[in-house]
Amino acid sequence: HRPLPDPLARRWLRALRLAVVLPVALFGVAATSDTDASGPKPLAHTVMTGDDGALYLGAKDTGQDWSVSRDGGRTWQESRKPSGAEPVFCAKAEPATCYRVVTGALAVQSDRGDARWADSWRISERDRDGLADVYGTHDLSSVSLSVLEVEGGHVVVVANRRDGFAVRDRLGVWKRIGFPGLPASVVPAELASLTPEPEEEPGSPAFPLAFLFSGLVLTAVPVWRLWRSGGGALWWWLIAPLAATGLLTVLIDHTAAAGVTVATALICPAVALTAARVTPSSVLGAFLLVMAAMATSTLVWLAGDTGQIGVLVVFMTVSALAVTPAVVKVI
Repeated sequence: HRPLPDPLARRWLRALRLAVVLPVALFGVAATSDTDASGPKPLAHTVMTGDDGALYLGAKDTGQDWSVSRDGGRTWQESRKPSGAEPVFCAKAEPATCYRVVTGALAVQSDRGDARWADSWRISERDRDGLADVYGTHDLSSVSLSVLEVEGGHVVVVANRRDGFAVRDRLGVWKRIGFPGLPASVVPAELASLTPEPEEEPGSPAFPLAFLFSGLVLTAVPVWRLWRSGGGALWWWLIAPLAATGLLTVLIDHTAAAGVTVATALICPAVALTAARVTPSSVLGAFLLVMAAMATSTLVWLAGDTGQIGVLVVFMTVSALAVTPAVVKVI
């Protein structure tokens, strides 16, 4: 039989398991709750042209699965699922023009018979990312289109998943119309509000927060040791600078506070560990334990793609509490 690990090793392992597993479990609960709370989101999926000269739009989670226009895409009414309708990709009137969606983009290309496909309509990747932030999903791409010939030209309608539908009128002007049957305030989001002047991209809060929570653990444990050995409560004041920089990082500006946060998270533990006369090897072991826990929290947060600093704080708090018993044993 393999020898069982000693009680000290077992306690370390339990603490590490908690530090790794709990953030993952919390993320799962948060993700499930978010999905349940948000409810269904409308998705445009089909455009077809009927033999009767009507355009049909198919969407889900809008309250009406199908809409029809009998005036060349100017107005829309609720409809049954069409029969005898199908996508039409080309306008035959001279000059003959064909259209296609661009896979993985909010875009439509056209060709006038020379095999030189060019953009007829496109939402830039920057605006597409902005729409993803507004709608809370990256399900934004052109998936279906159909052409209808009308007097004086032709009309094109394209289905763009979460962004709804876009219509090209007979003069060649494109307009995003959202989902017929839904309030105009719901979709489409205004692109003008999604393209502010370029600004410097803020840094990730994960780096300063990882140091902050590591510093809290590596300060609190030796201070607790000092207090237990009769060193007095004065050492607990080392927590105050960490708490202050933590509030600055979380509530005000994590980018501007990053340098101060990291410096404080290094100085306070150094003072506490020196006062408690912790050996360098024990300091190294404790540091590696805490940083492993913080790295796990960060990876879980990044995988969730929420970008919310509050979620990251929760994950790191849980990891810090879970890994503290192991740090106590090492120090």
